[in-house]
Amino acid sequence: METIFTSRGRPVFVLGGQAHNSTTYSAQDREVFWKALDALNANTAEIPVYWEALEPEEGKFDVSSVEMLFREARDHGKYLILLWFGTWKNGNMRYTPSWVKLDTGRFRRVISHEGNRLFVLSSHCDENRAADARAFAAFMGCCKTLNTDDTLLAVQVENEAGIAGRSYRDFSAEGQADYEKPVPGGLLDLIESQNDTELYSQWKGRGKRRGGNWGETFGIKEGSENLTAYSAASYIDKVAAAGKEVYDIPLYTNAALDGYVHGWNLAGTNYTGGGPIPRLYPIWKYAAPHLDLLAPDIYHNSLRLYHRICEQYSGEDNALFVPESGAGGAGNAKNMFYAIGTYGAIGYAVFGIEGLLAKDGKPDPRCRELLESFASVSAALPLLLKFRGTGKIRALVQEEFDEGCHYRTEKYIVKVDFTPNRMTNYIHRALEQEPSRGRGLIIQAGEDEFYLLGAGFTVSFAPGDDIFYSEDRITNHLPYLLVEEGYFDPSGKWITSRIRTGDECDHGLWVFAENRVVHCVVCP
Repeated sequence: METIFTSRGRPVFVLGGQAHNSTTYSAQDREVFWKALDALNANTAEIPVYWEALEPEEGKFDVSSVEMLFREARDHGKYLILLWFGTWKNGNMRYTPSWVKLDTGRFRRVISHEGNRLFVLSSHCDENRAADARAFAAFMGCCKTLNTDDTLLAVQVENEAGIAGRSYRDFSAEGQADYEKPVPGGLLDLIESQNDTELYSQWKGRGKRRGGNWGETFGIKEGSENLTAYSAASYIDKVAAAGKEVYDIPLYTNAALDGYVHGWNLAGTNYTGGGPIPRLYPIWKYAAPHLDLLAPDIYHNSLRLYHRICEQYSGEDNALFVPESGAGGAGNAKNMFYAIGTYGAIGYAVFGIEGLLAKDGKPDPRCRELLESFASVSAALPLLLKFRGTGKIRALVQEEFDEGCHYRTEKYIVKVDFTPNRMTNYIHRALEQEPSRGRGLIIQAGEDEFYLLGAGFTVSFAPGDDIFYSEDRITNHLPYLLVEEGYFDPSGKWITSRIRTGDECDHGLWVFAENRVVHCVVCP
């Protein structure tokens, strides 16, 4: 699937930073946010719009906050992705208007299995959905009026939808009535066609029954959360459809992934129950056709889990977009290259980027590795768009105990050594850096042409023969027609900042974040 993000007819790779939840309300917080976007080398601001601010009184819309975000994005030269905090924000209703919160008779809540009323609007209540859809349509109408220059790339519909509360489904009268309805035959047809999923195993374990209710079809516990997913997805699809009728711009929703290794992995407790998590992915795809993407929020550092998530959300029906990831720790600084290089991500963003800055307004040293990774990717965005899906982009990540690797192109053996941190480069080699794992991308732009970006590795090229001796007397690597450092400017033009010709090439091509992108042409 190609990217959904375009501006003025040209594709855009989203390198984004997401604001904290209530940043839109505060001029002081927004000032920090815009500074943090620059420190991150991000090109896109992800920032929320609140239903309670847009419609403080029912039927009376205040679009000043939306106008302000467009104005500030343009002032800072950033694209926008606006996040609609409507019915759901992390599985609850915190950003709904007071007139919705207070009228529990009209705008009904989720009732837990214990009979408690939760602070979560029910997806089974038509009044909830209709009110949200009207507000969302008004918001999209405002976006259509303001987006004359394609500053706005997309809108996220809701935030981490589902149930955040001690219940795995809504046990209200409406929720129970929907639970007793037969599972749609079209959904079962889809599940049968994808017979390697957990949903298929659940259904098969119950005898692949058709015409039964959700419990009879999947089991009581499983069927309950499956119904929650179907109901939430159908609800969001109607909200999205109302918005697209006014302004047809890319829409997606994000997934708060289930716990995996945290807690007991209980729906509604350790994660937002019924959201578009991997095992419920087919239900969401079936029930929400007006969404262009399902996008995972990835905060896991585990390599096994990271690959599993990326595999689920990248395919012919869904391009991988990561709208949220962790700002702290080194895991995200390296794993993001798997998302981009191995799984062809069309965008990658970090949540809570205000925290990337220390109190003095300068980048926090604890976030150095993430900032380095983003800086290197930002210097090569046109290459990511040009070579995505061609097999010409390779992720390099130094996992535990890795010293390097080899791989072959049609013509060369490419040798990668993860460089000791004391070897920065020939210009600054007396300066030691804090330890960090090698990570980055190798992009093959032609038979003999390569771009290298990232940090902490060295690349050498040799003939593709099984046994070789090259012309180079020191390390048996091939010589180069060109080695230069540089970056691509916003117009897509390559800018050279340094040429390497002599000793700088003796032991391979070293790559560190300060080099931005290393461009080389091998001498065949």
